[in-house]
Amino acid sequence: MKLKYVFYLFLIQFLFAHSLLAQLFIGGSLGVNALKIVDVGGETREIIIFENENTYLHNVSPTIGINSKYIFKKNLVCNFIASYTKKNIKAYEMGFIPIKGFIFDYLQFALAAGYKIQNFEFIGGFEFNRLMNIDKVHYYEYKFIDDISEYGAIVRLSYNYRKFNLGFSFHQGMRFSNKYVQKELFRPLNSMGIDLGYSFKMPDLKINFKKKSPDCPSF
Repeated sequence: MKLKYVFYLFLIQFLFAHSLLAQLFIGGSLGVNALKIVDVGGETREIIIFENENTYLHNVSPTIGINSKYIFKKNLVCNFIASYTKKNIKAYEMGFIPIKGFIFDYLQFALAAGYKIQNFEFIGGFEFNRLMNIDKVHYYEYKFIDDISEYGAIVRLSYNYRKFNLGFSFHQGMRFSNKYVQKELFRPLNSMGIDLGYSFKMPDLKINFKKKSPDCPSF
C-alpha cells in the first residue's frame, strides 16, 4: 500500500462527510509517543535490543499530526488520524563494527469510529503504519533494512473543550509486511501517545446537481 492511497482515503472522507450531511472538523496536534519495542530473541537474531525492551518510558519522542473527524447525527464519530515521529532505538549487535542502535521515521495512519458523549469521544479502529529510513547508528549512519509497513489497531479517548482537544491513544502492532523483520529482528510495535490539538470547523459544502434553467428572454 502506497502513501498516496492514504491521501485518497482522506479526500474521500472529506467529500463523503458532506454528502451525508455530517459536520467535518480538521485540525493539527502536537504530542509525545512512548514506544515499546521487543526483539524476537533466539540464537539467530541479528540485533539485541536491551535498553528499551518491555518498557515504554525509555523511548519517548515528540509527535506532530493531523486529525480529521466528522460527527453524524446521534453523536456517531469517524476519524482519520495521521502522525509522525522520529525514533532512536538503543541496541547493539555482535560483529566487527558494533552499533549503538538504529533510527527510523515512524508514520502512523488510523481510520477509526466511535461515539461522542458530551465533551468526550471514544473511538477504535485500524492502523496502517510505515517505518522509513531505517538506519544503523555507529559513529555515522548507514542503511539497516528497507522501509516496511505495519498493520495494527488503535484505541483512543479524547476530551474536547471549544476548539481544543486532548487525546490519549494506545497503538497495538499486529504484523509487518516484511516477514523477516518479524521473525529475525523485532516484534510489531506497541506505543502510547498523548497529544493536544486544535480543530477548525469546516463550512458546509453545498453541491447542487440540478441544472440551471436558461433565462427566458423578455418581451
